[in-house]
Amino acid sequence: MIFLTIAGCENTEVKDQSRGAGIFHDSDECHVCGMVIARFSGPKAMVYLRKQPEAIRFCSTHELFIWLLQPESAAIVETIYVHDMGGEGWDDPDHPVMLEARNAWYVLDEKKRVAMGVMLAPFSREEAALRYIKENGGRLLRFDEIDLLLLQSIMPSPVDYSEPQS
Repeated sequence: MIFLTIAGCENTEVKDQSRGAGIFHDSDECHVCGMVIARFSGPKAMVYLRKQPEAIRFCSTHELFIWLLQPESAAIVETIYVHDMGGEGWDDPDHPVMLEARNAWYVLDEKKRVAMGVMLAPFSREEAALRYIKENGGRLLRFDEIDLLLLQSIMPSPVDYSEPQS
């Protein structure tokens, strides 16, 4: 009896499996600004890219969206994780609870600054986000509502150095 195996007949394709959220290390640098992430409080983010084993990390969700909304970035993204700020961990870069960014409820709090801009605080539950807004103010957003126009509108005004500062 002759057995014949034809290469390619068996479906050996590995399906795109979401990778779990990783951890932050003391030496991790933000993919956008290069700053050491552990030096800053507030929500952080990490992104797994297609065909890349390691996640890239961001010092804030603000930096994440600046990078993510570039056409060349969105095309290579596999999974996006952000800190769930519904519990403890505002000052802890190693805050362990992360969620898929597309499922989060975001609070835009223009009064609160993070590493590189205005805070976009992600929450896993709408109730937690609304509680934050009731206590601190802010605006509720979903992932798809955050765009470059919004980010540009909340950027701090540059300092005018042409006039002497008092």
